[in-house]
Parts: sequence; structure tokens; C-alpha cells
Amino acid sequence: MPCILAMFDFGQCDPKRCSGRKLCRLGFIRQQKIGQRFPGILLTPTATSTLSPSDSKTILLFIEPRNASEQRLLPFLLASNPVNYGTPCKVNCAEVLAAGLYLIGQKEAAINLLRPFKWWKLLICILSVLLLLK
Repeated sequence: MPCILAMFDFGQCDPKRCSGRKLCRLGFIRQQKIGQRFPGILLTPTATSTLSPSDSKTILLFIEPRNASEQRLLPFLLASNPVNYGTPCKVNCAEVLAAGLYLIGQKEAAINLLRPFKWWKLLICILSVLLLLK
């Protein structure tokens, strides 16, 4: 990975099916303690600006609703995971992190992050179309 990826687990999903926990188990990302500071880009629905290629300078990405130096939104995405397939904005942890990497120009890292999931090619296709529309 070209950067440190981390997430906070709020226990909102089934631990056996959680894409974020799977990525932790496989060593792609690390799990942060709630409230622990991580000076990177925070991908959160409460941000006011959208993640863009210009954010590649701040190359640390993570998911957590507080204690980050920069907050960003992802652009509109359709879920490609089997649980929420086709549902707007109902993306899982793996989709969020991969989309963030893809949007800052780290396409290969996004693909490597998604390879453990059967639906990875579909998300890469969605992200490719999204970048063409911008």
C-alpha cells in the first residue's frame, strides 16, 4: 500500500461479514481505537468537501468520525457488494477505502485492496465511469 489505511470499528455490522474486519485480518488496514488520533484524511458523510486527486498530497486515509486533520466526502457511489448491491451510498468499508485510493490516483493499490472480494471488478468499473464523468 502506498499509504497507511485504518478504520474504526463501531460494531455496526456482522463481524464475520464485515469487509473492514476482513481487510484487518488480511493485513491491508489497521484498526484504530475509538478516539485515537490519526492525522490523515477522514472519509465521513459529515464532511463539506469531496475527495479529489488534489488530496493525494495528504496520502493517509482512514475512516473515523473525529480527530482527523482533513475531512472529505466520497462522490455519489452505487454499492457493488452483494449485501447492498446497486443501492446508492450504501457502500461498505472496503468500497470506501478503495474508492478513496482510486480517486487520489492510486488505482493499483485500490485493485490490490479489493482482490479478496468477488465483486472487486464491478467496483473498479463503477469508479472508472465515475472518473470519466468528472
